[in-house]
Amino acid sequence: MKSRHGYVLLLLAGGIFLSVSEGAPLLYHHKSGGNTGDTLSVSLYLSLVVSLTALVALVVLLVNCVTCCKEREINFKEFEDHFDNDEIDFTPPAEDTPSMQSPAEVYTLAVSPVALPGPPHLQPPPRIAEGSTGFQVARHSLSYIQEIGNGWFGQVLLSEIYTDPGGARVVVKELKANASAKEQNDFLQQGDPYRVLQHPNILQCLGQCVEAIPFLLVFEYCEMGDLRGYLSQQDWMFRNAELLQLQRMACEIAAGVTHLHKHNFLHSDLALRNCYLTADLTVKVGDYGIGPYRYKEDYIITEDDVFAPLRWLAPELVGERHGGVITMEQTKPSNVWALGVTLWELFESSAQPYPHLSDREVLNHVIKDQQVKLFKPQLELPYSDRWYEVLQFCWLSPDKRATAEEVHRLLIYLRMQGQKDIEEDFEQRWDALKPNPSTRQTTC
Repeated sequence: MKSRHGYVLLLLAGGIFLSVSEGAPLLYHHKSGGNTGDTLSVSLYLSLVVSLTALVALVVLLVNCVTCCKEREINFKEFEDHFDNDEIDFTPPAEDTPSMQSPAEVYTLAVSPVALPGPPHLQPPPRIAEGSTGFQVARHSLSYIQEIGNGWFGQVLLSEIYTDPGGARVVVKELKANASAKEQNDFLQQGDPYRVLQHPNILQCLGQCVEAIPFLLVFEYCEMGDLRGYLSQQDWMFRNAELLQLQRMACEIAAGVTHLHKHNFLHSDLALRNCYLTADLTVKVGDYGIGPYRYKEDYIITEDDVFAPLRWLAPELVGERHGGVITMEQTKPSNVWALGVTLWELFESSAQPYPHLSDREVLNHVIKDQQVKLFKPQLELPYSDRWYEVLQFCWLSPDKRATAEEVHRLLIYLRMQGQKDIEEDFEQRWDALKPNPSTRQTTC
């Protein structure tokens, strides 16, 4: 390419040189002749030759440039691979190929939540994920208000949980930080029935926090408190509406216990103090674990250094060791015994069972000798004798004792009949509903 440029430049220079060399003698010759017209003709001729030569050189230069540019045009085909498809495969691996069906994975680092309570609308809703370990509640969504009690496990706190769009009050059971592995397991197991079951008459465990110490169990908050405290503060006139309300509450307590037993759960401390009231006076059977803190007079301390609700315990659960009291685990029949005592509390305006006996006398006459039973409630209910008969079904020997379901069925029937003026075949229906102890099988 350089030689071709040199050739063009040489041709151009040669043309100009030739024109000048040829024109010079002519100009000189005409000047020697002294003819002015000839001199002008020669000058015109010389200018014409120079112009034509320059034009030819310019044309040649342009043609050369066009030819050069065509030869230097980029041809993208020369960058193509000339290998056969069978020789080399340049297909990238699947993990390196972006795809709409397989978006890139995003990895996040787990960061421990920090409790920074703020306005509800700025707080994220609690993360609730159902699984074998229960619901997980985001710890940072909880804000503590005040302590309302304590138990063997630690504190019980009135709290607020921030959710979208607002907050709600809850009760938080907090396990002590130095709890052993067994205590941690016992603590979580106590929340199982209230976390697993969904029933209008069972206290709801909203979730748990177990990703860090201390462990937390979060329960729904019942605005009206426990039923024992509520009844003790009311000035009951025992009008018809109030009687119907008490009957409804009795049925709801029995319904909650029945649902627990249906799913093979037991209540460890069934009593009126562990029945809670919502704003619309619905009864929820549960346990915040603060019974011994609020009602110390209801408990004794066993040889195992455990608070035991002696007056609610079935006789078969109580024993002696070295002169002290020991207790066994609850069973379904023993739960039914406690259910009868709880219903008695309800109809006796939250009076303590066996009010005329000391703890030692209860242990001797009620538990050991089994000579004393709770007297008939003074409350005048329709079919009051039948209501008391249901309670007595709860205090039979374990193999003859009614089930929670049978108690619930009888209470529902009495409640329905109490709202009617007359029922001619009541006795016949009642006999059909009553449990038959002779055909009963022991249920644990």
